[in-house]
Amino acid sequence: MRQHRSDSGAEEAVPARARVLAVAVVTAEGAVLAGMVEAAFRIFLPWYTSTGLHNLDPNAFWLAPVANLVLLLPLTTGVGALAWFTGRGDRATEWMRAAAYSYAIAQGTLLIGRLHAVSSILLAIGLGLTVASVTAGNRGARVLRSFAAAGAVAALLWSIGLPVGRRIQYRRVAQNLPAAAPGAPNVLLLILDTVSAREMSLYGYSRETTPVLDSLARTGVVFDRAIASAPWTLPSHASIFTGLPANELSTRFRVPLDDSTRVVAEAFASAGYVTGGFAGNLEYASHASGLARGFHWYVDFVPSFSRAITSTALGARLARRLAHWTGRPLPAGRKDAAEVNREFLAWQPRVEGRPWFAFLNFYDAHDPYVPPRAQERRFMPDGMQPVYEMTNVKPTDRSSVLAARALHDAALFSLDHAIGQLLEELRARGELERTIIIVTADHGEEWGGHGVLLHGNSVYMPAIRVPLLVVYPGHVPAGVHVAAPVGTRNLARTLLALAGVPDADFPGRSLASHWQPGSTSSGPVAVVSWVEKAINQPPDLPASRSDLYSVVTDEAQVILGADTVVFDLQAAATPSAIRALDPRFTDDLRLALRTVRRQR
Repeated sequence: MRQHRSDSGAEEAVPARARVLAVAVVTAEGAVLAGMVEAAFRIFLPWYTSTGLHNLDPNAFWLAPVANLVLLLPLTTGVGALAWFTGRGDRATEWMRAAAYSYAIAQGTLLIGRLHAVSSILLAIGLGLTVASVTAGNRGARVLRSFAAAGAVAALLWSIGLPVGRRIQYRRVAQNLPAAAPGAPNVLLLILDTVSAREMSLYGYSRETTPVLDSLARTGVVFDRAIASAPWTLPSHASIFTGLPANELSTRFRVPLDDSTRVVAEAFASAGYVTGGFAGNLEYASHASGLARGFHWYVDFVPSFSRAITSTALGARLARRLAHWTGRPLPAGRKDAAEVNREFLAWQPRVEGRPWFAFLNFYDAHDPYVPPRAQERRFMPDGMQPVYEMTNVKPTDRSSVLAARALHDAALFSLDHAIGQLLEELRARGELERTIIIVTADHGEEWGGHGVLLHGNSVYMPAIRVPLLVVYPGHVPAGVHVAAPVGTRNLARTLLALAGVPDADFPGRSLASHWQPGSTSSGPVAVVSWVEKAINQPPDLPASRSDLYSVVTDEAQVILGADTVVFDLQAAATPSAIRALDPRFTDDLRLALRTVRRQR
């Protein structure tokens, strides 16, 4: 955009409206191009996520251009202002385009984790200047503008078509379901991400972390030693959904659940249930994980302004930098229990008189531990500084571990409160009385007791012993505690049996045998958990040398890996010492392991 010259040769000022229009056009063009660059990199470069799964947020394809408008506007405005106020107004548009193209390319180079951030930006600037120079002519500029215009139209159509298409598909599938059995109950499966049984006041923890679940437990059956199939999210959820041991499934650190096995949501759908899933864990419980199969309505990523910003490469980096400056991780893009509840409660009335099966995954207690500010110091002693993440904490740094655990417990308390609000709303809607409720967790957390922190790197009891409550008034006895160890992989079969859904071929055994009068449990003599060998992890972690198997019986836990370790579970409430290996005792456990691994 050139400035006009008067007859005397002096430059005339470009009208303010023209300047604003120039900034707006260039910013919009750059924002759309940046979104297109990001989309291409996200589709073809799967390593941009920490999980290694092709974990794409479908909303990002239209959210990213919107967010880029916000992020790019200060840059183009500043560059344009610099040109105008330095007497180079005739080059303003050219300069702004160079800045916009550099920004757009940076959204791709910043996603390449192998490049340092500064190198990524310098590379983008060089490429952006080159593109601006090559397209400086009217023809080149028109090509890019046309390309950006097509991208803007595509993003607009995607933003409308995505939710509309999902609703049309949902209505079509729901209308074609078979008739459900008369009086079929609803089924509500609540999975608390990263919550060990020992961290709940329900199981005798010194802190009152779960008053709502304490009360709920008095109306049903509590399993005192429920064992997860794996110490991390994806295989544990997959085992719950399929009834199969984790080591027999496709799920790995970079591999989702495949479609070779039937899932419990499919069984309920075949019985006339409307199924809905609502995931708080957006890394390992999204559509990309394979866990959404069988659900008619599944919600993981949802559009919001904060997610729009963090959906861009630059926005995500700025958010991390801001979190570093403030010392507190930003909740942008993270779903708390209240949001998961809202998603479920918005869906539940749309079942149109049919029974429903709903799965809710709550991510509140997962690291980084960021409870609501009002609860942050609930369990933290005076003078203790919060530690939100343990990525760089050593197990021997007890003060940091204790501070992190206090935040985790506060997050669990807030999650418990949200569950109470959910149940009260279902009661007000008249749904609670005819709903089977199961509350469990996918895994626990290590707090340095075995020289390890977090989860996914060991199969010690703190990582695999999880809560398990079964509530169904009039069908499940109240106030019953089951001491025998049970595996969470049996939950699918238990839910189907309680709901009266005939499915003799579904793997696992109903846990109802533990509370029904006259029933005897003929299940495995031991409960197995498994975690695959970790890659690119510190060598001192238990899973860094080999796959690990845990076998839990009434008397002991044996861990089989590079070494064999046995814990005597009868010696104390929580095993604190490794007992001497008894060859006969270990052989019995090995026989139990072989027996369980053969089961399908």
